[in-house]
Formats: sequence, C-alpha cells, structure tokens
Amino acid sequence: MSIEDTDKIDFLGFDKITGECILTISDHMEWEVESNHIIYLLNKLNVYLEYVESGQLFEEYPKAKDVKLRIDLIMKYDPIDYAFLNHVKSELKKLGYEFDFKHIQNEQ
Repeated sequence: MSIEDTDKIDFLGFDKITGECILTISDHMEWEVESNHIIYLLNKLNVYLEYVESGQLFEEYPKAKDVKLRIDLIMKYDPIDYAFLNHVKSELKKLGYEFDFKHIQNEQ
C-alpha cells in the first residue's frame, strides 16, 4: 500500500515501549514542484483522521482507545521543503494527534 491508495490504512501497529498506536503512511513519491504529492498526502491524512474519528480504529483495535495515537509518514525521497510537513505536524497537534515524518534513504 502507498500514499496513492487513499482509501486504505498502509500500516498500523503498537509501539512495544511507549504503547502508542502508530498509523503509518508509506510515501514512495518524489517531491516535485508540479506534482500532486501534497494532494495525495492530504487525502491520505483525511482518510486516517476519518478512520480514527469515526471510531472504526477502536472497533477494530479496542486497545487503541486508551493509548496515545501517532501518525507517521515514512518517505522514500527527501522533501523539497520541510515547512509544509512542519505545518501539518502543528495543525495535527492542535487536534490532539502526534505526527512524525522520516526520510529513509536507500542503501546502495
């Protein structure tokens, strides 16, 4: 699954140390100025938020009710500008959600 699969949750798990419920978005797209990358990301985030706010997450994973929730964005390519992602992080924090992002470089 990937960022383009806007109707699916890519990965869900629980941190063994903190107990957090982590919803992960897998992002394989390059950050080009004239791409729809940001639109895909916003659509994907809306799907994740709807999954939580509708209660579907808690129906499928009851232990998620009592733990902190975090959304992680794992990116294949380094973003052109981190300002947008930092803005998303700030806005989600206002809604009570943690948001982290990480660029994973391919080892050659």
